[in-house]
Amino acid sequence: MATDFSAFYKRFTELGIDGDYVSLYDLKYMLKVCGDLIYGRDYQEGKEREIVLTQQDPKFYTHYKRPVDQKNYILQWIRNRVQSAPHGKNIILVLVSPGSLSGGVCIGGEPAEKEGTYLTSNEICRAMKHLPRSTTLTIINTGC
Repeated sequence: MATDFSAFYKRFTELGIDGDYVSLYDLKYMLKVCGDLIYGRDYQEGKEREIVLTQQDPKFYTHYKRPVDQKNYILQWIRNRVQSAPHGKNIILVLVSPGSLSGGVCIGGEPAEKEGTYLTSNEICRAMKHLPRSTTLTIINTGC
C-alpha cells in the first residue's frame, strides 16, 4: 500500500493538487531498508512500472505511530474541511487501506498482530454533519 500511497502523492502533485498526507508507516525508513518504491502493473500493456518515491524525495506526509491517532486526525480533518469549505466545493478524501463490508475502513492492523482500529461510516457521517449545501465530500477507499 505504500506504493499506492506514494503514487497518489506523485500524481496529485503533477496535477497541482495540494493535499494532506498521513501514514502509519515511516516511508523514509522503508526506502532505506527496501529501496525505491515502484508502482505499476507490468503485466498490463500501458501500465509499465515506475519509481514513485526515492530516498532523495522530500518527506511529504505526517507519520503517526498509533492507528487511533491517525483515525482521530482524519476525523478532525473532515470536520475542519467541512467547516471551512466554500459553497459548491468538492472535498476529496482518499484512504489507501482495506475496507470492510460494513463500510468502515481498517487503519493499521497489518500484519494482523499489529494494533489496528476502524474508521466507521457512522463516525464519518458525524464528522461531516455540517457539510454546506451544494458542497460534496467524496471518499475514495482503495487498497491493494
